Amino acid sequence: MSANNRFRNIKKLRHIDFALCGKYYSSEYAAQHKNGLKIYISDCAQHAVWIPEIINIVSDKDGNILYDTETYLSYYHERNEVFHTTKGDFISADHGEFGGTLTLPSGRKINGNFIEVFEFCNKIYAVDSLSHMSIRHTDIYENDDYSYKRIFHNRELSFNASFYTEKGAYLLISGTEETENSFVPKAELLCISENNLSVISFRNKNYQTARSMIIKGGKMILGMDKTVAVIDIESGQENYYTPLSEEDENALIKRTI
Repeated sequence: MSANNRFRNIKKLRHIDFALCGKYYSSEYAAQHKNGLKIYISDCAQHAVWIPEIINIVSDKDGNILYDTETYLSYYHERNEVFHTTKGDFISADHGEFGGTLTLPSGRKINGNFIEVFEFCNKIYAVDSLSHMSIRHTDIYENDDYSYKRIFHNRELSFNASFYTEKGAYLLISGTEETENSFVPKAELLCISENNLSVISFRNKNYQTARSMIIKGGKMILGMDKTVAVIDIESGQENYYTPLSEEDENALIKRTI
């Protein structure tokens, strides 16, 4: 199948009542039906495995939202990358919980786990983020021709996905927040415009497996594990869709990562 033919409109996806993210297959079902896909977590006691099937969504030149029918995205972000910008190359060396550095075009090094660098309105933005066991953080740095400063700091949530337009940059971060009695899921949509950074919070929402995102018409569309979620940004109302067969869905064990 060619690259063009492997993408289909998300309208072809099957509507489901609940997100399927993080659910497990039995080891036997996975061996019979999911052979070739990478197992990330094995629960030997329950004879169950978690196989990330993270859906990649893209927008075509006509504004249609498509999903990749052949290739799933990796659950883990790339750790060592070179980011090309008009101001030069930014080189990330990310060693996870052991730290990392971002080398600027000038040769200066900044400590952190830099997983995203992008250019907007003649400025460079660098995202330092880590998710390791109970450790999470996200910091955003802004660099122009004269200064380099941190403009955002969060010690509970980590980076998931991004989406860029001519009018703004959008970053999704998620994790959990501590309440009086427990930890509850939380996500934030960061919106960077020419002169502002705003934050929209989604409490009790678990978007931790999102790895692709599109913002369109007041909606946040997320490509997640086994699920595409369409979220109304203002109301928080969610609709879920999946490319999985009903057989796959019925085989899922009702537990999450």
